Order: sequence, then C-alpha cells, then structure tokens
Amino acid sequence: MDETVSYHFATVRQRRENRNEIKYHLTIRQQPKQSRMCGIGEKADRRPIDPPPIVQFQVMDPSLPPNDKTYLQNPYYFMYASLMAADLDEELHLLRDGKTRSTTGSVVSSLYHLKDIDNTDAGFFVFPDLSVRMEGSYRLKLSLFEIVGKEVFHCESIISNQFFVYSAKKFPGMEESTFLSRSFADQGLKIRIRKELRQRRKLVDNNTNEKEKRPRVSASVDKSHHHLYYPIREDTTPPTPSSSSYNMQHSIQFHTPNHSIIYPPPPSHERNDSMSFSTFHSPSQKK
Repeated sequence: MDETVSYHFATVRQRRENRNEIKYHLTIRQQPKQSRMCGIGEKADRRPIDPPPIVQFQVMDPSLPPNDKTYLQNPYYFMYASLMAADLDEELHLLRDGKTRSTTGSVVSSLYHLKDIDNTDAGFFVFPDLSVRMEGSYRLKLSLFEIVGKEVFHCESIISNQFFVYSAKKFPGMEESTFLSRSFADQGLKIRIRKELRQRRKLVDNNTNEKEKRPRVSASVDKSHHHLYYPIREDTTPPTPSSSSYNMQHSIQFHTPNHSIIYPPPPSHERNDSMSFSTFHSPSQKK
C-alpha cells in the first residue's frame, strides 16, 4: 500500500494589508569585486562573480514581538539580481541583440537560514552561480520579493558596489574564498570554495622550463654500423658487459662527451671438454 508523504512549512504570518508598516533591512555582507566575461553558448566556459554576493535580511514588524524571528522560516521570500550600469540607474537585462540576457546562471536566491560568523541565527540571500556576458563596469540591483497567495509584493531593493567584468585574456583569476563563504559551505550551502589564490597562468620562462625538464635517456640505432647507442652522463661508470645481454651481431658503444668506450662482440660460444659453460674473453685477453 502506497504511503502519502506531505511536507509542511513552518507557520509564518503574512500580511496583505498595511504592508507599509513592515520594515525590511538589507545589508550586503559580501560585495562583488570582479568576474570573467562568459560566452553565449550553452557549453561556454562560465566563471561566476567573485566573491559571490551575499545579502543579510532582517524584518521589523510592529505587530510581532521585538525578538521574533519566525521570518527566517518563511519560504515565500526570494531575491532577484539584475545588472546595472556603473554610472546609470537603468537595468541592463538584454545584450545589444535584444534577445540574449546579459546575465546567466542563478539570478534568483531563496532565503537561507544560516549561522552567522558569531554563531547567531540570521537570514541570507546568496548568489554563488551568477555570471555576466558583457565586459565593463557594472553594479548589481538586488530586489527582495514576497509571495502572498497569488500575489507577489516588492519589499525592498539594494544596490551593490561597482565591480568589473574582464575579458578572458585580461581576467586576473579567482581570489581565495572568504571566511564567510567557507562558513556557509561548512553548513551545507552549495558554494565554490578555493583554499588558495588562483591567478591566471602566465607563460613560463624558457630557462625555468629547461631546469624543470629532466634529461631523457633513450636508445638509438646506427643503421650504417648496426650499433646500439646508450647516452650516459659523465659522472656515471659504463656498465660491465654481460653475456646474457649481448647480441652476437652487435657491439655496444657507450658515449660520453669526450670519449667512447667500445666493447666488441663476444666470440662464438664453444664447448670445451674441460668446461661445460661458455667462455667470455675481455678486450684485454687474447684467444
């Protein structure tokens, strides 16, 4: 038999009448500083505004007790982020083509009931995945709304500080995550955390590359003399030839920058009456 599961929100008080008595206080706890311009395609490389904008939210309702914080459980509050010019009050919703939105990602945030850095309960709106498609200087207009029944009421708005959107070539890189961002991430909020400063990778000097590269040891074949060449370093001693590693038709030559040590091929293996194993003659011995 199927079971029906229902979810119940906390009981909150909403008002349609005399809403002008309610005071909403918005504080931008984390201002946007920079961003990298993203592409228009669905698979375009997208970097969010850094650091992610965070707005603290408080409600003062004279009809409720002074220390009442039931609004922190209200699921009907949300905040919308729109782009504004740095020196004008108009909102920039579309690009010049009149079709593509100027922002992409999550432009709406729900109300999050989180612990502040002083371990007190507070309400926050967070935008960890908001990107801009145009290069230049901008601001964010952050507007608070409340859904009451079938109506949506605008409560309050706040404008952020100016931030700059760079092209891909000029972007200096993402900064280290703030303590506030890390604190929210520890509480389960989905927000990107960077423990170290990430700067744009620059071209490495050729000398540095040469120092970092380790010399490669490889074997090459001289087809004209049928010799195998194994380059070695000056400070190493050539290995002693071993009958098991010798080829009857080749001689092994070890090269150093100043001289060469040549080991001739071993003689044919002959079986003597007095010896039951192959005899090897060194270069200094005579047959």
